[in-house]
Amino acid sequence: MNRLGHGVVEGFYGRPWSLEARLRMVRTIGELGLDTYAYAPKGDPLHRQRWWEPLPVEELRAFGQLGDVAAAYGARLVYGVAPQRLFGGKQNLRARGDLAGDERFDALVGRCASLLARGVRAFMLLFDDTWTTVLPFLASFDAGQAHARVAALALERLREHDPGVSLAVVPAIYSGRAAELSRGALAYLRGLASLTPIPIAWTGPKIFSSYVSGADLEAFREHVGVTPWIWNNAIANDWLPVATGEPLGRATRQRLCFGPATNISPEVHARAAGVLLNGAREPRVTEAALAAMAEEIRAPTSYEPAAALERGLARAYGAGAGAVARLASVVGGHPLAAPRPGVPSSLEEALRAARSGAHGARAVLEAALAPLARIDEDLAHDLGESAGLAELAPTARKVSLGARALLAAVRSEERASALAREAMTVGWSTGLDEHLADVARGRFLARRA
Repeated sequence: MNRLGHGVVEGFYGRPWSLEARLRMVRTIGELGLDTYAYAPKGDPLHRQRWWEPLPVEELRAFGQLGDVAAAYGARLVYGVAPQRLFGGKQNLRARGDLAGDERFDALVGRCASLLARGVRAFMLLFDDTWTTVLPFLASFDAGQAHARVAALALERLREHDPGVSLAVVPAIYSGRAAELSRGALAYLRGLASLTPIPIAWTGPKIFSSYVSGADLEAFREHVGVTPWIWNNAIANDWLPVATGEPLGRATRQRLCFGPATNISPEVHARAAGVLLNGAREPRVTEAALAAMAEEIRAPTSYEPAAALERGLARAYGAGAGAVARLASVVGGHPLAAPRPGVPSSLEEALRAARSGAHGARAVLEAALAPLARIDEDLAHDLGESAGLAELAPTARKVSLGARALLAAVRSEERASALAREAMTVGWSTGLDEHLADVARGRFLARRA
């Protein structure tokens, strides 16, 4: 598999998607003219923590269903597994360089082979987010070759069962401009690319890249010796809850990231070994962004991101798309992967004008806030009991409370502070958040110097 294709990788931290959501996503990929769904949810213990265990019968059946739908819709189903425990202690491949008779390696091949009868013929080995990722000075040419040996021999063994099997890799070093990589990191990637032309993933200049240009891609190819496929984190929203304490069981901050993903240049879409959009935790949100990406791939010169996202929302949410679009406009772009500062929204302009004391600005702000104050009710009415509502409800509540607090402040109502404090307890981030503390303190409309 020298080319991975375009589509989605379910590669985030947190609760994995349901089987129903995956089936819908695979159908969507085929209907959009894309071709790849990759399974790699870090929250699945069988993917990473207990990767060597055989898959239970119910898991095999689920992948059989996915495989059938993928075949019917012309999509490729890629199964990912992260065998990082092959590296360390007695399993140190850098020292041994030999996989013959290794029980853990046999378990890896056996896990993948068990899926062949279920219609899975494409696989992915993930070595990301391991010690080499966190401490790049541990990277080396030998470490890269050790990962390459696992991939090459796994592919060889699987092709004994089915000559059509393909395999891709997510390396331990997966981000950074080629010219900015440390000596060890670059050596690792060259070691990984030295044994076999297996496609390797790259997120671009950063883990959350604001833009990946054709020049970035070409420089990576020249320095490493292989054209990568792009793991695009433009809508990934697992980082915020992880950073704010989710692994420790704390109440965390979260946010939606609707897209559209505008951080990949047309040259990269055309020349990379594929582009997979790492999903948001919310599958319907991911579907909307994916639909917009498909439009860009089909017609890059005439692509209009905002209009494409609007059509993507209509596809994902049907009659509720208008209310979802209003919600999306308040959430804003991805805080880490937003390409470039955009044109302020009408709401942002109204907020700035009101805070500056501009004449007539309060009336304009009231008109902008009024529909947001009932966004939770509108979404509940328009989406009913659909799966999409549950994904959006916490953010809708936050926006509704925040808009009501701002409206009360504009109207000098005493309840403004209490509403703002209530909104601040909701752990979902929106574009209104920066104003709530001032409302709570009664300082929202104080002139700024």
